[in-house]
Amino acid sequence: ISYQLENIKMRRTVRSGYLNRELRSEDLRQLTDGLSEWHYCPAGSAQAKYLVEATIEANRKQASRDDAQLELANWIRWSNRDAERFRNGLTPESIEISGFAGWFVRTFYDREKVMTEGFRRDGVDRIIEQVRQGAGWLVTVSLDSEMTTLIEAGRTFERLFLRVRNHSIALHPMTQVLEEQPWREQVATQLGIRGQVQFVLRVGYVSFYPDPVSL
Repeated sequence: ISYQLENIKMRRTVRSGYLNRELRSEDLRQLTDGLSEWHYCPAGSAQAKYLVEATIEANRKQASRDDAQLELANWIRWSNRDAERFRNGLTPESIEISGFAGWFVRTFYDREKVMTEGFRRDGVDRIIEQVRQGAGWLVTVSLDSEMTTLIEAGRTFERLFLRVRNHSIALHPMTQVLEEQPWREQVATQLGIRGQVQFVLRVGYVSFYPDPVSL
């Protein structure tokens, strides 16, 4: 139990710095051992190329929607005061803004900044850079939308996340293709997967694993 608790405490979403190297078969076996309904789409495959382009376009569409951007604005804790007050959401550290840039955004950024065209454009540019890094994508699937199968899909996601750090492998959930049309209705067919896609995870080795920053 203590081992699992340590893995929970050390879990970290890593967004950048992925190595462009395919997952070793042994690492993939250990990551997915005992898990059902998962698929690996290695970088360069037709499925991975589809997810790269679909993720870019879905992010671009989502950034154009004011309601979605407002939801993001309300979820970012730019200031230390808000981070200490709410103890949830995204901090500059969790979206990998540190050093002088981290001080700058904590001091001068607010909800209104997130709604600007420049912020939206920069966000899409970061996504374009990120999706072109890594070993590919891991996709978890449920056969239907019954409560029990959805819970099991969530368990698969959590188990994957608790295993990756010991292999110097990072996971980055990128779910916009599951939130925006037409990709939401197309993704399973485009990937040749039976069932319903529940998680889309960019995966890759990292040479340095940062410490957790969750509030």
